[in-house]
Amino acid sequence: MASTVKIVSTKLIAVLAIGARMVKVGYVEETDVWRRIHLSPETQQRFIETTGKYLSSLKAETDMVALQETPHGSDSDDRTHFTAVKINGQGTVVATRHFNFKS
Repeated sequence: MASTVKIVSTKLIAVLAIGARMVKVGYVEETDVWRRIHLSPETQQRFIETTGKYLSSLKAETDMVALQETPHGSDSDDRTHFTAVKINGQGTVVATRHFNFKS
């Protein structure tokens, strides 16, 4: 299911590769509802590392994975996770996904 929030801008923080395939990693900088002022370098690095573990499971249409929500748990998923959006080459959000990690 794609996110209902409209992504206005993202910020690129890394490019990861698996074989010949490359995927951009970044974070949502602004939506039609909010604007992120700052994302700590530690959180950025943890998101890059976590995304790398999921790289092989991303569909071929995924051009960028962008962090939308910093680490949290929720009623539907109490594991600590990032909420990320998968964006295709045309800049369209195609899915929202949880990337779990151990804190």
